Amino acid sequence: MHDLKSRIHVRRFVEDDNKNLTDLARSIGVPARIQLGVDRSPKFSTFSQLLSDRWDILVAEENHNIIGFMDMSHVRLRLENKVIPVTYVSLTGVQAKRRGSAVFFRLLEEGEKLARASGSIIVTALININNSRLDRILAKRYKGYLRGEKIVISCIPLGPRYRVDKNFYYDCATEQDLSEITLLVRKEYSSYTMSSVIKDVLLTQYPNFEPKNILVARNHDGKIVASLGLWDQRSFKSIRIIDYKRPEHFLKILLNMSRYFTGFTRIPDAGDNLNLLHSLYTAAAEGWENGFSGLVRFACNMFAHRNYHFLLLALPESSHLSTACHKLWRITNVNVPIIIPLNRKGQELTHAKRIRRLYFEYALT
Repeated sequence: MHDLKSRIHVRRFVEDDNKNLTDLARSIGVPARIQLGVDRSPKFSTFSQLLSDRWDILVAEENHNIIGFMDMSHVRLRLENKVIPVTYVSLTGVQAKRRGSAVFFRLLEEGEKLARASGSIIVTALININNSRLDRILAKRYKGYLRGEKIVISCIPLGPRYRVDKNFYYDCATEQDLSEITLLVRKEYSSYTMSSVIKDVLLTQYPNFEPKNILVARNHDGKIVASLGLWDQRSFKSIRIIDYKRPEHFLKILLNMSRYFTGFTRIPDAGDNLNLLHSLYTAAAEGWENGFSGLVRFACNMFAHRNYHFLLLALPESSHLSTACHKLWRITNVNVPIIIPLNRKGQELTHAKRIRRLYFEYALT
């Protein structure tokens, strides 16, 4: 391994890497129930720039051929009543025939250096629950390694025949609603030990995302009791299905055969792109979870036959919003948030706070 390690050169991303990195990311199939590739064309770094104005993409080369990469954003997250500097690793890939070699460890070493240099005290990421090998490697390598509560990612097929709770009024948000939505989302996030920092001016900061992209449920008094942002990322990131595992393959066939009765959008075959509506700013006031459940169904009806396949909804396992998925057809994956302290302060903070409940906006991963 030492000889191979010495032949691997790790450096920072340059614009000329766009095509090679895009091709590599498209071919990555994580060990999940549905193997997916990520297409970040035409510019691979665009998504990193959306997440933070401080980011790094590391590229691993052998004989001038790109064989791996690591994408990191240096951000600030809320840890209870503190805001701390964190490096978030959003995407890592190694060429299939190089997996299990020294490539990943070289990326890990250089990534750790950049995270420390950025001032971060912890590194965090999401690991698919089926990727137990990576989990074991990181747990053995890093002192203070922590696993958070599982995050369930639900792919809900779109269709026009979901029944909604008629005790609520559903519509698109306006500029005037943003302050009320911000308070609702901020309170939702506060139920987790660690989460994003929500600022009023940043609620609609992302391309192709405006107030009208946030759906809201109002009670009979007109108060907003639930929110669900829907973000189409296809202009800078799309998802390609590499392969289905057997149960999901048969589920796909069943759903496609029943489209006449269900009204579901046709689920694509392996090799096709998966057109997703990513959920963002999911929240509901306590006791008004039915409003959020109705909002999910309203969204699926509203966006049926608009060239989308699924609504992607990611929620921590114990979230009070998870009831929204009850009795819905869905394909699920499970990710586990991990935390790696980089120094003594990071270890003291993460262990003192007993971090288990982390909330990641999955649309930003």
